[in-house]
Amino acid sequence: MSPYRPPSPFPCPDGGQGVSRTSVIAPLIPIALLITLSFPPLFGHELVAMLAGVTWDFPVACVIVAVGTLLGEIANYFTFKHACSARGAKMEAKDISYGLLGHVVREGGFLIVLVVRYSAIPPHFATAVFSTVGVSFAVFAAAAALSLPKQFVPVYVGYALKPENAGNTTSEKIEKIVLAASIAVTIAAYIWINRKMKAARPDYIYSRRKARQLTGLMAAAPRQAASAAGN
Repeated sequence: MSPYRPPSPFPCPDGGQGVSRTSVIAPLIPIALLITLSFPPLFGHELVAMLAGVTWDFPVACVIVAVGTLLGEIANYFTFKHACSARGAKMEAKDISYGLLGHVVREGGFLIVLVVRYSAIPPHFATAVFSTVGVSFAVFAAAAALSLPKQFVPVYVGYALKPENAGNTTSEKIEKIVLAASIAVTIAAYIWINRKMKAARPDYIYSRRKARQLTGLMAAAPRQAASAAGN
């Protein structure tokens, strides 16, 4: 007797009970959801990844989540790059935290981008920052691809929840190890990024003050010249 498999949690486009796992359209549903949820302030990536793990075998679910995540992040990157660069520049000028993160990312290059994607900073927010502070697409795409293992954690959690894995001590141990490792990496990355930002903060604030002073002098120069000419 073949093992029991739960029905697909992903709804059929026509409102049916579900889509067969072997259907060509079935993987497109979570991929479309992942792409849509890649745009802030939406959230729910982890839930879709977990449902993919419940629905498909682990390797297949990982491929589906990887495709959906990468396509969504790329769409997010180009949308913010072309539509929100001016707004991002204004936010960087007004918001010290946003500007400091952008400064650290520009100075740190690929390594900083990769660590940020592994940190507790939401990936879609990080992507929006990367696209508006001048991170090249090649650097962003490489970091997004190398950070995919973080997205596979909820996939494995979903896979471990399958009825056929109930009582499987090996699966339970792996799940605990994966979760513990993921939490440890996320916390370590977040602490490292915070330290980098704290170390860069004095120089960054000083450069902002100097830039404001220079802007003020440049704005005052025409008035001073006009006043001198009038006298």
